[in-house]
Amino acid sequence: MAGEYVRVSIGVGDWNLVETGVLPQVLVDVGFESTVEGDGVLEAYCVRGAYSRSGLEVVLSSFEGLTLLEEVSIEGQNWNAAWEASVSPIRIARGETTVLVRASFHTDCAPATHEIVVDPKMAFGTGHHATTAQVLELMLDLELEGRACLDMGCGTGLLAILADRLGARAVDALDIDPWSFESTTENCAANGARGVRPLLGGFDAIPPGASYNYIFANMTRNLLVDHMGLLAGHLRPGGAMLVSGFYSKDLADIRAAAEGAGLSLADSVVRSDWVAARLQGGC
Repeated sequence: MAGEYVRVSIGVGDWNLVETGVLPQVLVDVGFESTVEGDGVLEAYCVRGAYSRSGLEVVLSSFEGLTLLEEVSIEGQNWNAAWEASVSPIRIARGETTVLVRASFHTDCAPATHEIVVDPKMAFGTGHHATTAQVLELMLDLELEGRACLDMGCGTGLLAILADRLGARAVDALDIDPWSFESTTENCAANGARGVRPLLGGFDAIPPGASYNYIFANMTRNLLVDHMGLLAGHLRPGGAMLVSGFYSKDLADIRAAAEGAGLSLADSVVRSDWVAARLQGGC
């Protein structure tokens, strides 16, 4: 990109605002082109001519826990270099099985059992945040061969693509965000995930009568609690849900909602206070 850009660094107290796409989307709405996730910090980039400090201040005042840490001007080509340098490949292993998630500009990576190429855009779930990485890890413990899966709130489609790679028979990838639907469609085509069906919509867009062996739901605590029964209703006997996107302090609420929907907490992992859990259905 040529020309001058503005980069702002925003301290984020509630990372759910980033993981669910809420904060990046409102930044796009006020003129920013892209965002990069850091450790509790979200960097946003905007063409100098489109930058509105007043628009940024409206965003900062609209949510609790947001702090403007830095505002700097950079040249376009330096922005590209900084952006690419900030996105590193992700490697996850379970026994002898390895998964590599990389961007298209990562060309010097050691081989892996499953390699998925996802370029970060305005959709979310590239494997860099703890919640997405945790679900990827838990997926490697599942027997997905020939199974039907739902990736609810699919973002980039990463979880759906991995399910396809691990032998799932059919995968529905659903997201209410048009950016995510477009990104999932593109990423599935680029990665040859022919068994994935991208769908645009919310919970009411789950195909009527559809049932799944596994459901992946990386979303906020409130969404999980409020829709646990609905999701469990689409789970086949003996199936399981992998849920993430909530803090360790919320696990008790997730467990209670799961038990109320006929599920049991079978496993959980914690990373940087974020939790992913496997909720097991009955036979």
